[in-house]
Amino acid sequence: MSEEVSQVMSTISRIYDNMWIGDIASALAIAEKASKGGSRNRLVKIADDVKNIMSSERKIAREEGVKEDIEEWITDRFLERTANIPIDEAMQGVIVVHLSNLKKFLNRLVQDEMKRQWLKEPGLLPNIKEGKGYRYVIVSQPDRFEVRALVDIPFHKVDYTELEAKLLEEFGLSVGKPERSTATTVFRFFSNDEFIELKSQHRLVRIIVAMKERSIERAEKISQRIIELLV
Repeated sequence: MSEEVSQVMSTISRIYDNMWIGDIASALAIAEKASKGGSRNRLVKIADDVKNIMSSERKIAREEGVKEDIEEWITDRFLERTANIPIDEAMQGVIVVHLSNLKKFLNRLVQDEMKRQWLKEPGLLPNIKEGKGYRYVIVSQPDRFEVRALVDIPFHKVDYTELEAKLLEEFGLSVGKPERSTATTVFRFFSNDEFIELKSQHRLVRIIVAMKERSIERAEKISQRIIELLV
């Protein structure tokens, strides 16, 4: 895979990270910053050619009334017609097309939000807040609060002793032993009145806060402190 396509895949990953917390403006900015130069136009043309050939073969199959083993029939003819097309470049072209489509989708969301503001209607996008080294959004649900955060640097080595001492002192929370897998880390925090679960995967963090007495201010304060200690 070319370095250019690797950069496009990295860009798409960053776009989805920002979409995960609802930060559509930042996601669009990343998409727009991605350059369109180099060989991307050629890759897109190859991807379009392959797509058109497949569509053409499906149409022919319908017109000729092929019913038995239709997918095998289409595949055989498709492979014949694309024998001289570099399929790896076609696949890379699909990735570039995906980035272009993402940009169009994000732009529509931003334009719609601007229109709502102009009409003085309630916006649909969440209120993104910033902490030191992370951005987050908090959502109130009937039985819990959910915090989604995007950290600048993934959690690595955590000072478990300090984490436990600080949360017990500041919020009366006990800390369960973390659970780690290849890609995910899970922390659980609890007291007589609260249960909190944090899951992190690379730069994405999701915190669920269940409380006997609901308080969005306390849920947000606890979540902020936990992320700060982990970051």
